[in-house]
Amino acid sequence: MELTMDRWARSVRSNLIAFLKELKTTCLAVGRKPDSVKVVYATKYLGPEQFVAFLHIGKEIDILPVTIGENRIQEAEEKLRRLEESDKDLTTRCHPVMIGTMQKNKINKAIRLFEEIHSIDSVELAEALDNRLNREKLMPIFLEINVSGETNKHGFGVEELDRAILEVKSLKFLRLTGLMTMAPWVTNPEEVRPVFRTLRQLANRYGLLTSMGMSNDWKVAVKEGADMIRIGGKIFRS
Repeated sequence: MELTMDRWARSVRSNLIAFLKELKTTCLAVGRKPDSVKVVYATKYLGPEQFVAFLHIGKEIDILPVTIGENRIQEAEEKLRRLEESDKDLTTRCHPVMIGTMQKNKINKAIRLFEEIHSIDSVELAEALDNRLNREKLMPIFLEINVSGETNKHGFGVEELDRAILEVKSLKFLRLTGLMTMAPWVTNPEEVRPVFRTLRQLANRYGLLTSMGMSNDWKVAVKEGADMIRIGGKIFRS
């Protein structure tokens, strides 16, 4: 098991260094500063021990603090607990955000675990979150936008956005920070360029950030002005 973990960690370290070089090259090629794009590391692929190992790799190559994205609240809770048991200092050097669909009955745990919620897909969910927040805490949120209009995806339709933003901004304890979208899975990432361009235009209209682009299409997202990209499989799958 130790050999397996060691081999995995070496692979992740190599993948991570290569990705960061690629990100720098991509940004510079389109006239962007590399630090203008924040990486949300999608650690949903990792078990608790791998999660801790990844953060130690991040410390070793000097990229901490990092933003980590989790899809499932129970799994995030297990990983963060293991991190605290293993290296409490590292808990202050990772910024956990929720990037998966959130159920209303998990809101209390989400508030405790996460610094931001990037997957608000309805006004009702935003209202439920607002109602349960500590009155001294503001929660940054991203609205999930279904730009492509796919029926199997969550999120607001583009035509719903004006009303949704108006209603969410009226809530007291949420800070609307950005818009997030998931592009359709395609073989050629250039095919989803219009999705990213639309989200960038919407975000510009409202003065918000964008979270768009994943392991298969992040370069196109960066070229279209992504402020955040969500990267998991490119780094964690050997």
